[in-house]
Amino acid sequence: MSSMTRPALPRSSNRPLAVLIFAWTTWGLFCLTGLYLIGFLGNLVVPKGVDTGPVTHWLLALTINLELLALFGLQHSVMARPWFKRWMVRYLPLPAERSVFVFASVIMLALLMWLWRPMPETIWRFEHPLAQAPMWLLFAAGWGLMGAATTWIDQSDLLGLRQARCYFKGRVYRPVPFQVRAGYRYCRHPMMSGVILGVWATPHLTVGHALLAAGLTAYILIGIHFEEREALEQLGPDYASYRASVPMLMPWPGRSAAPLS
Repeated sequence: MSSMTRPALPRSSNRPLAVLIFAWTTWGLFCLTGLYLIGFLGNLVVPKGVDTGPVTHWLLALTINLELLALFGLQHSVMARPWFKRWMVRYLPLPAERSVFVFASVIMLALLMWLWRPMPETIWRFEHPLAQAPMWLLFAAGWGLMGAATTWIDQSDLLGLRQARCYFKGRVYRPVPFQVRAGYRYCRHPMMSGVILGVWATPHLTVGHALLAAGLTAYILIGIHFEEREALEQLGPDYASYRASVPMLMPWPGRSAAPLS
């Protein structure tokens, strides 16, 4: 939903408190799952990485992994569509809609990592520490960019916290106006740029890792297409001008936008 004008329920209802608790719980799960994903892709610290776990026949592993990617992409694509949001808020408080989307995304991502089957055949591998270092730097830069990009927009709005707080306080939620800040002046989707860099940068790329990276990259590109189409419908000339002047994923010399406030 792009706007929320429905008044909150009476203060005597317990639903605003329940929505707020759910939103904070979802935010915590989102952060934990995001950190686990970094460890999963880097095969670092976490008990199960993208290249660990029981090795099965390559065709079975490919089938399971493609199904997991399809389920992850389907959940994101369907739940992000306006028609699904309109259906969902017939049964749930409108201020909980974003938190429910984030919660479902967390569950699907956790399921993907838990059930992912390794495909250990090597595509590239850098053995020497001096050759590995640039890849680890790019890996860290990608996830650092993703994290930074969430601070360049209203993170609480993105994850549903702001909607829940307004509901709890009995205030009418108003969407954050279109703004261009920090890295968004040079790249329309810096958060997604960071994710793409983070999933591909590794000193040891296996077939399974490449499959996951390719699947997530494909979903990101498809998601951006639908997101920008909806942004054009909602924001009109402002977003059209922004899209015409700023690259989608990779900054380019001479192409940037003036900050909007």
